[in-house]
Amino acid sequence: MEVSDDGVDLFVFGRDFYLGSASKTIENGWCEFEALGLEQAKAAFGSSRRLGTVWYLAERVPSDALRSFDEFRRQQLWLGVQGPSVARIIVDPIQTVRRLGKFGPGSECVFRAEADIKTALQNASSRRSVLTISAGEQFPLVLSFLEELAQTDNGVQKKMLLPPESEIHSITNARQLQASELEAARLQGEKNDTKWKEYERSKRDSEQVVDWFSTLSSSEVHQSIRTNLHDLAFRRSTKWLEQVRDNPQSDPKVWARASNVGPLLISIAGGNQRLARRTRCVDFITKKLVVDAATKILEELELERPEDSPANWAAEKAKRVYAALLRIGWSLKRQEGSHRTLQRSGWRDYVFAFHESVEIGPPILAEIGRSTGLRPEDL
Repeated sequence: MEVSDDGVDLFVFGRDFYLGSASKTIENGWCEFEALGLEQAKAAFGSSRRLGTVWYLAERVPSDALRSFDEFRRQQLWLGVQGPSVARIIVDPIQTVRRLGKFGPGSECVFRAEADIKTALQNASSRRSVLTISAGEQFPLVLSFLEELAQTDNGVQKKMLLPPESEIHSITNARQLQASELEAARLQGEKNDTKWKEYERSKRDSEQVVDWFSTLSSSEVHQSIRTNLHDLAFRRSTKWLEQVRDNPQSDPKVWARASNVGPLLISIAGGNQRLARRTRCVDFITKKLVVDAATKILEELELERPEDSPANWAAEKAKRVYAALLRIGWSLKRQEGSHRTLQRSGWRDYVFAFHESVEIGPPILAEIGRSTGLRPEDL
C-alpha cells in the first residue's frame, strides 16, 4: 500500500459479524455498512475522518449446503443489499481460478483461498487507517496482515470492534459494539424492506425445516433409509458409504428409496403446505436424513469392524493377498499389466495394482479390506 490519506477502511468479517450481531435479533445484522462505518470511523479516529472502502469478507455458502435450509439464498440477499462503496470479498475453494471479478468498491471478487486475498490487499494502492469488525475467529491471515501493516507503517492506524453478542475475552484493546449502534445504521427504504421481508421469511422457513427434520429423524422413513444403507454398506464397501454421505444423490437406488420423504413431510406440515411442497425443501430434508444415517452407520462400523485398523494386519506378499481375494469371491474381470480389475457380485469393481512380489503393508491392507471385505483371517 502506497499513498496515505485521511480515509478509514472498514473490514467486516462476515461470519463473525453475523453470529455476533444477529443471533438474538436477526434484524440487527441488516444494517448499512457505509453508515455504520462512517460513524465508527469518526468515533475511533476523529470527526474529520472520512470513510474509505468497506470490505466485506465471507466464505461462499454452497448452493447445496446442508447446514441450514436456504442459507445460500440468504447470503445472496445479504450481499445484494449493500451499497456502492462495499467491496464484497468471497472465498470459494471449489472455484477453478485463483481470483474472479473486480477487486474494489461496488463489486464482488471471488478468491480460491484466503492467502490470495492477503496478496491482493498487499498490492492495493491506498494506505488508509483500518477499522475491523471481527471476533478474531475468521480470516486470520487477513487480520494478521492488517496488524502488521499498522505496526510497520506510521501512516496507518488499526482499531478493532467486536460484534455486540461476541463473548471474546482474549482480544485486548477492542471496543464492543452496542446493538443500538447497529439499529441506528439499519437499512432503510422500500427496496430494502422488500428484501428484508424475503430474508426474514427464508429464516423462518429454515427454523421450520429444523423442526420437521427432528420429527422425521425419529420416524420409520429414517429407519428405513438407515437399514437400506446398512445392508448395502456390507455388500459394497465403507468407501461407497462415504461417497453417499458426501453426496446423497450419488447412488440413484438409494435416492429412490428415500423418495417417500415428500408425502410424509406433507402429512406433518399442517398449515405450512407451501414450504412442505417445495422441491428444494423436500430434497434438503431427504439429503439430511441420508447424510445423518450414513454418518451414524460409519461411526458404528468403525467400532464393529476392528479389521479396518492397520494394527490388526501384518505385512503380506501381494501374491497371497490376491489369492485370498479370489477365495472370498472376487474374480478377474480384466488385466492391463500389473493392474487387475476384480469383480464380485454386490460390490464395486476393485483394481488390484500390485506386482506379485511386492510386500503390502498394514495400512494398505486395511484399505483393501474396507474396499473388498477381506479380513485378516482370510490370509
